Amino acid sequence: MRDACGRLAVGVLLAGLLLSTGTAAQGVKYAGSGAGFQLGFVVVSHSDPISVGFDVGGHGDIAFSLGRFGEAHYMPGAGIWFGGAPGWFVYEVHLDIADLAYFFPVAQRVPVRPYAGLGPAVVIDYWSWSDATGSDAQTEAHVALNILGGAEFRVSPRASILAEMRGRVYHRGQFELVAGMMFHFGRGAAAAPSATNR
Repeated sequence: MRDACGRLAVGVLLAGLLLSTGTAAQGVKYAGSGAGFQLGFVVVSHSDPISVGFDVGGHGDIAFSLGRFGEAHYMPGAGIWFGGAPGWFVYEVHLDIADLAYFFPVAQRVPVRPYAGLGPAVVIDYWSWSDATGSDAQTEAHVALNILGGAEFRVSPRASILAEMRGRVYHRGQFELVAGMMFHFGRGAAAAPSATNR
């Protein structure tokens, strides 16, 4: 799985390089920014039973127009989730420090914009467990790779609803379903819903 994630990361970076080269003549322009909150349902796999939990966090967004090719977004965020399984309790802080997303071009009249991306994350988690043989607890810190895909639903010039699926890969596998709100300001706040022809 890690090899597949590595190949995906290289592919996305190469695609981004080619895209930026192809759009250099037109220029990359600032398209707006925003901030919001998110709620998520998390599933974590490890050597013991699968753990589930609920996530709450916040995120930012800085968008750059690529002309007719769509938009590139820098989407940093942070959150914390709580969960567990029988005999387990865990909470985790995740710092999604450099999520980069590509928003696909859509027609001007379409209020839904799909996107996909990836980025590095720092994960700090606390695990505790107990059973008939005893109990233990530990704190761990890891570097992870985020892989994400979703859609933005523009409900007004200044607000959007986000729906996202996110995988977080480190020595454990983590899958999350996310819903949230994004509030727009800057140039993008008054723009039409589309990524094209702003």
